[in-house]
Amino acid sequence: MTEKQNHFDGEFVVMSGNELTQFYRNRNRSEEDKAIAKRIVKNLKILYESTPEDSTNLVKFLKEQGRTVMASGRQVQDQDLFAVSDIKIALGKMGQDTLTD
Repeated sequence: MTEKQNHFDGEFVVMSGNELTQFYRNRNRSEEDKAIAKRIVKNLKILYESTPEDSTNLVKFLKEQGRTVMASGRQVQDQDLFAVSDIKIALGKMGQDTLTD
């Protein structure tokens, strides 16, 4: 995957959730992919059309780079996201139930 495909201009990255997940799965193919992945995650500003899996992959990406990650959610499908996050914020009753399960 190239930087151009990821809307990368050095300062601002816009990606769909699907693009992020595909890139996450292929991130260790080459040294160039590793370097691009690091720059993309550092500069990611907008993640659109993302699924809970995409959000979880983003958290994993950030943690691989030694970052502390906070996540918020309110649905049962956020359970995997909460599992990999360092700091969890549950929104509403359903979010609290997810954290306690």
